[in-house]
Amino acid sequence: MKEIARKVVMDTDLFQRMFIDWVGVDTKKFLQYISIEYAKKVLDVTPVSLSDTAKTDFRGRAVGTAISEIPVDI
Repeated sequence: MKEIARKVVMDTDLFQRMFIDWVGVDTKKFLQYISIEYAKKVLDVTPVSLSDTAKTDFRGRAVGTAISEIPVDI
């Protein structure tokens, strides 16, 4: 969040307040939500196991272990 606020030349606290006003939740809850939604989609469309899905970031990139069959654009 600090990096995003810096890129848009905004104080971190102000950015957080504006984000909450716009989205309705703070940035941490928002990232948790989109991570869960992405994981659900991956489980629906691929043969990848839940444990392998847990090893990916919210963009579908493998974290630690290579998981080539996970699509990035679901």
